Amino acid sequence: MNNKKGSLIKWAGSKARSANQIIPYLNFDCQYIEPFCGSATFFFRMQPADSHLNDTNPALISFYEEVAADPLLVWTYYSSIDVDEATYYLKRREFNELEGGATKAALFLYLNHYGFNGLFRTNLKGELN
Repeated sequence: MNNKKGSLIKWAGSKARSANQIIPYLNFDCQYIEPFCGSATFFFRMQPADSHLNDTNPALISFYEEVAADPLLVWTYYSSIDVDEATYYLKRREFNELEGGATKAALFLYLNHYGFNGLFRTNLKGELN
């Protein structure tokens, strides 16, 4: 079994804990399609050659696209953010105001990392809360 890498983020409903039990029953030699990728556990562990990730959460998909395009830029900004309560709420507000890009991807990672248990909850306005 190929367990090269773990997921980039934590995600509610992730199959990371049960992946070792599930993977032997899946075929990664054919086209791999993940309609609700979340943490994309199987994708990152197995790295299928022909794969398509999707999700109904546009911020999640944008995060993966930005990381694929320029992981160093996302990481550089993410790693420069202070870790404290005031900064967390400031960055959450900034995340909700941004349209996209590497900065929003870095904020997504930060909020996911330091938020409660990988939950991505939005209010009626579509803002992360």
